[in-house]
Amino acid sequence: MPLRMAFVLAGACLVLGQEKRLETPIFGDDFELGNTDAWDEVVPNIEAPNCDCYFSGDCLGGNFCNWGPGGPSTEDICNWREPKPNGNPGTGCTADVVAWGPICDGLCSPPERGSFFGLEDPVLVIDGIRLWAAAMMEPALQGGGPLDAQLAAEARAVPFFAPGAPDILGRHVADLLAFGVDAIFQEHFCHFEHHPLEPGPVVDLSSNYCGQVVAQCVVDALVAEITEPGTGAALMNDITDACADGQALFTSRCRPDIEVLACAHRRISALARMLTTVPIARSSR
Repeated sequence: MPLRMAFVLAGACLVLGQEKRLETPIFGDDFELGNTDAWDEVVPNIEAPNCDCYFSGDCLGGNFCNWGPGGPSTEDICNWREPKPNGNPGTGCTADVVAWGPICDGLCSPPERGSFFGLEDPVLVIDGIRLWAAAMMEPALQGGGPLDAQLAAEARAVPFFAPGAPDILGRHVADLLAFGVDAIFQEHFCHFEHHPLEPGPVVDLSSNYCGQVVAQCVVDALVAEITEPGTGAALMNDITDACADGQALFTSRCRPDIEVLACAHRRISALARMLTTVPIARSSR
């Protein structure tokens, strides 16, 4: 099966034809458009730490960026802040993605602390992962372009309980593809979140067979680990045949002097664990 069809069919678990919502911001207060009034009115939660990430690439070691459900007025994990732009991991957000500059709205956390996705139906989490992956990969396989509008609309329509959950899951998928294929997937998704109707960075994998296979494999491995922990490793074996130098992959988290696929599988397994573990209450941090 061609990879393009594999991505489309894997994400076909929801009914096509959902209303497109690309012009609708994730929150209802124009926050993505640069209106910071709502943020200024929020009283900081003195019991919560300051946010320190936008993507998992901002975190050190085996940590992931963990976001609370909702927006600036309902954040329950950490207090939003404007960090130093273009920082290194551990120093703040690395992406300048919104009208008023880079914002940290997540907290670097080990996977064992879980996330609010641990309270959601794992079937819906898998649906969202497949749909977001397809929305990002379809244009990449065809030479680049904005996220596939129909698939992105379906991904945003997955009926999670938590507010803002679909786009937050999209960040996890962009993180995964950035880890496996190209860091530009993070910037690509950032732009979609905040400026969905404007031209932005694109990903072109049309002539990169290795990248195509890696993308398919890491998504399949994550879904497998959510479904049945320990089953994702075998799904990554195709990477060895498709990529001339597999040891040069996954360099953001895996050293070239270790077995890279095993390292990548551990990282993907940890993400699955985070997405399926009920979150530990803030008071126990």
